Amino acid sequence: MESKTLENGNKIASIGFGTYRIKREDTVEAVVEAIKAGYRHIDTAQSYENEEQVGYAIAKCIAEGIVKREDLFITSKISSHCPIGYQQAIDAIESSLMKMGLDYIDCYLIHWPNVAPGAMWKKLNADTWRGFEQCYERGLVKNLGVSNFMIHHLEELFKTARIKPVVNQLHLSPIWQQKEVVAWCKDHGIQCVAWSPLVRFEDWAGGYLCNDDYNSKDDFTEDIMNEMSSKYGKSKAQIALRWSIQKGLIPITKSIHKDRIIENINIFDFNISDEDIEKLDTLNSRPCNPDATPDSIYNTWALAMSKHNVFYTQKFKFHIFGIPIFKYWNYGDSIRKITLFGLFPLLKIKRFNDKKTKYWLFNIIPILKSRKVEEGKIKYYLFSFLYLFKITTKTVRVNNLNFIPNYNAPVPPPSYLKKAPKWNPFKQTIFDLYSMKVFQGYMEEGRNAFKRALFVSNLKMRLFFTGKMSLPCLTHNITSNCTLKCKDCSISAPHYQMNYMADFESFKKDLDKVLESVDQVLYYNLFGGEPLLNPNIAKMIEYANSKKQIHHVFFTTNGTIIPSDETIKALKAKKGNFVYISNYTKNKSIKSLKQCEIIELLKKNNIPYYHHDYNFVSAQTINPDNRDKEKDVLKSKFYQCFNKYCKHLNAGRFYCCPICSKVMESNQYPDDKTNYIDLNTKKNLKKEFIKFHKRDFYKVCEVCDFKSFGYLRFPAIQLSEKEVQDIKKQKEQKEQTQNEKVLC
Repeated sequence: MESKTLENGNKIASIGFGTYRIKREDTVEAVVEAIKAGYRHIDTAQSYENEEQVGYAIAKCIAEGIVKREDLFITSKISSHCPIGYQQAIDAIESSLMKMGLDYIDCYLIHWPNVAPGAMWKKLNADTWRGFEQCYERGLVKNLGVSNFMIHHLEELFKTARIKPVVNQLHLSPIWQQKEVVAWCKDHGIQCVAWSPLVRFEDWAGGYLCNDDYNSKDDFTEDIMNEMSSKYGKSKAQIALRWSIQKGLIPITKSIHKDRIIENINIFDFNISDEDIEKLDTLNSRPCNPDATPDSIYNTWALAMSKHNVFYTQKFKFHIFGIPIFKYWNYGDSIRKITLFGLFPLLKIKRFNDKKTKYWLFNIIPILKSRKVEEGKIKYYLFSFLYLFKITTKTVRVNNLNFIPNYNAPVPPPSYLKKAPKWNPFKQTIFDLYSMKVFQGYMEEGRNAFKRALFVSNLKMRLFFTGKMSLPCLTHNITSNCTLKCKDCSISAPHYQMNYMADFESFKKDLDKVLESVDQVLYYNLFGGEPLLNPNIAKMIEYANSKKQIHHVFFTTNGTIIPSDETIKALKAKKGNFVYISNYTKNKSIKSLKQCEIIELLKKNNIPYYHHDYNFVSAQTINPDNRDKEKDVLKSKFYQCFNKYCKHLNAGRFYCCPICSKVMESNQYPDDKTNYIDLNTKKNLKKEFIKFHKRDFYKVCEVCDFKSFGYLRFPAIQLSEKEVQDIKKQKEQKEQTQNEKVLC
């Protein structure tokens, strides 16, 4: 594969594979086929919503030995649909890294220049670039660039940038050449990358490039492309791509069809003559408006999107016969509710698109349909056809709100945040019902999900009225050892306390102390590592079976060890016990899997098992910068956190969640006693447990990223021996530093 050298000396492949508008379900296969075909430059973006799938495909190709990570050049971009600024840029890059499962990104771009009233766009672009520079200095990004920047955008950016952009990704093709911008970038050492370099004939006469009065195909363009195709024996797409290469551009092409993917990269075995290049140059802006630029055309769109840079809200007033009856605040959700006189629930509203909205009386009776007539004016129809009334809307700016974006889930509105810090069983019952229904569905694959969810949603109510504490899930670490060394291990086993193996007596002692203070445990999880490595696992299951407070006992295995006869017997002894088998069969590099034998054994003994066709759950990471964020925002994330329902027992300590145990045992966080209960304490444990359970926030939550759970990963990528040794050295250094602090 040919490559070009950027201004900073780094290499970039001469052609790229783009993923814009590729559906998530098609992205993995398309990227894998592209890498197999020889592409080494992969282009994605946050707004494409397929970074996880791109990362999965990359990991798959690396695991199968098709390519090495250092051979690839991965580009992503900060979303133009999100706020951009200093902290937002850092959050975006960290989010992209986690979604793709990468240690670094080769190139990160500002997707579109920010357009804001007055000179505000200059500051926003500069602040975003400052965040980029910090990530560059931390080694998270190897090259920095921009996309769709015109000359005046670049000139303003150059006034404040310490590190100059080395890439500008522009809409470039034989009919849309943007010669002035390309020439300026060349003079200033910026490599131009061409997006949409293949403009199909059906697109050439339409879209935003062309004059409004032009509605037919451009016969002149079509004739030239047919002539070139016939002369060189190449497709018209290959001619257009070769033109980009010979003009010094890097084209980004896209397809989900294997034959087209291969066709588009086979452009390095011929050259277009200088005479024909000049002929292709004459296609520029024909028959399109030569005065149009992407900046001016997208100005209106960008202004509309700039509202995301400040928290806006809309105050709706409903007037019937001049009397204000209804009003509500719209926080941008697709489903809203209206109260009559601010007291009585009246309507449920669902917004289907920008123009169509439907209303249900008392949440169940379809009664109204609204239709947007023009900006600020909406008409309402009774039973979808009878015109009833008209309202007007006014957009107001709320200045006293600090909106901090979350790239994975919407942050609840400020009025909702006030509920999060207070533990109130009545307010939380409905939310718990929904959350635990999801939790139960995950644990039982939908079996009796609603029934169990109703049970779990009342756990806090039981504590409130009876003082009895019940746990939806309790994980108990019985070993940190594992048969695999997975890079993206969800519990960071390679980074965890190595060679920990719980003996039966300490296991029994810890469990007894917890059950003295806990009324019920719905799910009891024997946790690893690989739990089957513990020689006492059968006795542990038997002991857990003997406890009436425990409803279900289960463990998760990676499928490399066949359970012993004693373990099978212990599982069968109590109805409701089951086994999770992690499905790593997609990773052909792991030769030790015994999935089929394990499943056959469990079937034979009528033991329920779940063999999930998931890929991988990435490890939770710690982000110290979260301490600078608003506490209300962090508390709202904790309020929705999945892991808060799962307490963790490890070596005599009862932790607020498995992640807390992981980060403290791996020395990623100081030994803060507020995050766990020491079971060896002489205090009244029951009071301690209830007090601990009712807390709305834990100290360790300040540095939790609340992002990693559920990110798509290619299963079980193994660490190299060098990486394992590096982890050991890092742990030894941390332990040495901690010991020195203790001595001091």
